[in-house]
Amino acid sequence: MSSQDKRRYPRVHAKNVSAHLNVADQSSPCQIQNISAGGIFIETAQALPVGMPVAVNLARPGWNRVLRVSGRVVWAMAARTAAKKGTLPGMRFKFDALSQANATELVTLLKDLGVSDGPAPLVVDEEKARAQERDSRATAQPVSLREIHARVSKLDLSPAAEDARVAPS
Repeated sequence: MSSQDKRRYPRVHAKNVSAHLNVADQSSPCQIQNISAGGIFIETAQALPVGMPVAVNLARPGWNRVLRVSGRVVWAMAARTAAKKGTLPGMRFKFDALSQANATELVTLLKDLGVSDGPAPLVVDEEKARAQERDSRATAQPVSLREIHARVSKLDLSPAAEDARVAPS
């Protein structure tokens, strides 16, 4: 049985989805490799420790607000190790349980990206969701949709920049 068959949630490439990774008091644009109802894989040269709390702000053209999801690092591979293995460096995050509103938005996004079926995201009751949102604000500063689009537009996604991001340091 392949590892793909063991996954609880179907994954899909996050085409035309802008994202910002928020950790502690830092926020930076990031590139999503895939997303599911249970988590996300973000390409990044530096790996955070497993268990580290994170938040990701997601945006798409036409949206009028950012979809903010929080979670924890469950797997990470730094650029040097990834280069040796011939794979992408990055981190996988497992989403925390979402508010019903955010779960609905995430399911809509996944359907727009091509996921046709699969389990729904984990949902918490509204009181716990408000407490979780307060906690995630303490962990990661919110980023506006305008700021996300501005930062992502400055990313150099050329092949030469890609080689530099993946090259061993």
